[in-house]
Parts: sequence; structure tokens; C-alpha cells
Amino acid sequence: MATTDKRSGKQRIKDALLHHLYHPAALQLERKTEALAIRNALAGGFSHKSFVYKAEVYNADVTPPPKIRIRLLSEYWTEMEGILQDMRDVMDEQPLIVAGLNRILNSCHDARDVLLILPDSLHHAVKDHQYALVSDKRLTSDKIEAIRAANAHSLDRMFERMALNLIL
Repeated sequence: MATTDKRSGKQRIKDALLHHLYHPAALQLERKTEALAIRNALAGGFSHKSFVYKAEVYNADVTPPPKIRIRLLSEYWTEMEGILQDMRDVMDEQPLIVAGLNRILNSCHDARDVLLILPDSLHHAVKDHQYALVSDKRLTSDKIEAIRAANAHSLDRMFERMALNLIL
């Protein structure tokens, strides 16, 4: 039985954009953490690829971690701190971009206007959802420019995130 997507057109566009912007970073951080878990297991002679660091369990194995927790070896603490800092950087950046996307989407009634405001490099992320937001209430070019100007900082951060994604 097929299920229908009950999210609004704006929500679908927002979700697609956030996935496009942050999925590569999430995958990269996950790969780094998994590689660290594997190195920790090999260096410590552990049979399971998981570890505990600052009371948080990180698991790179397909099975649940053992009841007796494996601690991250001290030689990997600096690397783990780098991974955690990268995670914090992404988490700190996200609210600014989410707020900008919310302002843009709340200002638009038609996906064609959203596309005129967003950077061209994000258009393909919206492509599959553009028909979920169609209206005859279109924005004037002056209004589009005003929205773009009001959200310039968020749009710049989107450009930066896309550039960072290219080097991941």
C-alpha cells in the first residue's frame, strides 16, 4: 500500500534543501567516527568496533555494543575532539540556514519564486518538489531582490556549506 507524503510543499522543499546541504557532512563525520572505532578496536585488541567517549557510545559495528563498554584509547582523544568540534560547527551553522530558509519559504507562495531567490546550485535539490508549491501569487522582481538582500547572510552560508561539501 502506497503512503502519501503529508508534508506541505514548503516543508518538502525545506527538507530537500537541508538534506542536500547537510547529508554530505553527516556522512563524512560518520565515516570518520567509524574509522576511529575500527582503529581503536585494532589498537586495543577489542573484538567490537565501538567505544565510549565522554559518556557517549559510538558504534561502527552491525551488532549492538557489548555490555562492558570499550573506552576510546587516549592516543585517539585529540582526533575525537576534532570530530566533535566538526559536529559542533555544523550544529552551530544549521540554525542560521534553517532560519533563512524559513524566511524565504514563508515569503513565497510559488516554488518558482523560491528558485529565483536561492543560489542556482541548489535548484536541483528542489526540482522534485517544485510542483508541490504552485500558486498564481507570484512575487515581483523587487520583492525577490528584497528577500534576497534580507537573507544575504543565510544565502552566503549556504554557498559556504556547498563549497565545503565539494571538498568532503
